[in-house]
Amino acid sequence: MRGDFGAPRVLAGAAVSALLIACTQAVVLTDRAALNQWRFWQVGSVANRGLDVVAQVAPFLVAGAVLAAISSRSLNLMQLGDDVARSLGIRPTRAKAIGIAAVMLLVGATTA
Repeated sequence: MRGDFGAPRVLAGAAVSALLIACTQAVVLTDRAALNQWRFWQVGSVANRGLDVVAQVAPFLVAGAVLAAISSRSLNLMQLGDDVARSLGIRPTRAKAIGIAAVMLLVGATTA
């Protein structure tokens, strides 16, 4: 097909990503203070956090956990495919939306 540039764009994106990661690693590995800051930022920590932060994040963790528990059965059935899940009474679009919402709430709360 003429004008289909999907594969070259993906390869170019991968190459740019690899280059930027290499540059970041070069800076981080040459400076010990930068390495410590990067590691702390990358991994995160709950050190020096008060209960006020936990109180702010708790509603999102609870909501995400409830949504994850509610959607677990339907997401398990979604592994069989949309058609099979639909025939078993699952609405695939709704199940996916609830699963994505649960993931967004849990990830957002844990990285806050």
